[in-house]
Amino acid sequence: MYQAKWKDRVFSITSNTIRTLQELGATYKVKKKSDSTSSTTVVDGHELQAFTLSYDVSLVAGVNPLTEYNTMKSYLGQYGPLLLEGALYGPKNVMLEGVDLDCDTISNDGKLVTGKITLDFKEYVPDKKNNSVAAKYISPLKRSHFQNEPKAIADRILKIFYNETDITDDISINSCIHDMYACSRADTLTLKFNDINKVWDSWKPENEDIISIVCGVAKSGAMYIDSVVPENGLMTLRASSIPPTAKDVKNKSWENVRLLQLAKEIADRHGLGFESYGVEDRIYSYVRQDNKPDFEFLQQRCELESLAFLVYDKKLILYSEEYLENQEPVKTVTIDSDKDFTYTDNAQKGYGKITVKNGDLTGNYTSSNKLSKSKELIISTYMSGQDEANRFAKGILRQENKNLATGIFKDAIMREFSAGSIMGIETTGAKSWNGNAFISHIRQDYVKSTSKVFFRKAEVS
Repeated sequence: MYQAKWKDRVFSITSNTIRTLQELGATYKVKKKSDSTSSTTVVDGHELQAFTLSYDVSLVAGVNPLTEYNTMKSYLGQYGPLLLEGALYGPKNVMLEGVDLDCDTISNDGKLVTGKITLDFKEYVPDKKNNSVAAKYISPLKRSHFQNEPKAIADRILKIFYNETDITDDISINSCIHDMYACSRADTLTLKFNDINKVWDSWKPENEDIISIVCGVAKSGAMYIDSVVPENGLMTLRASSIPPTAKDVKNKSWENVRLLQLAKEIADRHGLGFESYGVEDRIYSYVRQDNKPDFEFLQQRCELESLAFLVYDKKLILYSEEYLENQEPVKTVTIDSDKDFTYTDNAQKGYGKITVKNGDLTGNYTSSNKLSKSKELIISTYMSGQDEANRFAKGILRQENKNLATGIFKDAIMREFSAGSIMGIETTGAKSWNGNAFISHIRQDYVKSTSKVFFRKAEVS
């Protein structure tokens, strides 16, 4: 049993840590106003309640003072219920407005050994003027690298929209994780919350209803609800960026069809808008979709053409990977020893040449990467001529080689990045990894205020 809890921050004694409250202060004041008719002062409700929590932190107790301070700073501007021994203490939601660290002991090598952290909370009352309509659509591939994070705390508060209605104040958010993928997979949203007003069932949510989140410049876009189920005392909602119809198997053939025409037809079939970036509109003499779901079929075509696609906010976005890789980075991030990161170099698994065959046609492509390994494939996709066969070989070689140099790191939340963004990387002590990186997957944890970034080097040969 915990002593106290706010959002996912738990104050308790475990086998590894001691993190318990030492002091708790609360302020409750009435609000007064003058009555002009009687020249008297009357009570008009109460001021916003304020709370102060203090607790000791110590390396000996398993709590690093500096790490704890930086963690709590990342929660500034967030709000949620404050619980003492499992019961609500004070108003429904309180916002963290201040974090203070008072260090008692510093080691000879500069480490903070012991100290006290003080948290300042204030009752949170939503601004009803800003809670009616979800944010407008912005393609994640259009985000300008001059776009700055809002500085006002109120503009960075996590908001939840259900069928375009703001429900943030009707639920208490326990966890909110948004995974964005640049290709091959749909974006996912996992939201865990306390249904404090017992209203969720009364809304009678259905599987194809729409959920979306907004947190500063970060937006999930419209996502289709897959399931809402009770788990361990919480409601767990899971949603996906692709509509349920994406699972339907299709059979169709086309003659003399253009690539963008084919992609837009698939988008229309699922009620999606369509955009493209850097895509050459190829024409095919014959294309066959044989017992495949639309997005699986489109993915295979994209891999042959060195393209990729994602679905965001009810839009299918088709793009050239090389086009995005050559964009300016949103910003440059420094990776040092304080960050949790892993780099992987699989150059020995790469290929320098590939050959593809279908019937009498053989396509070849040789990379400039000077790798000696080669690969030969027989593919079922119809190839209309030598140029198309060679182009398909180039696309397949790119798929084989693009993930040879990859990395993962975790940092404080970076709302300005999305899957498909270009990020500049500077690694302390490993300059060979410096340069532009393509974000293939980013996991935004909006409660813990962290980003986990999965990237590959933007230079692919």
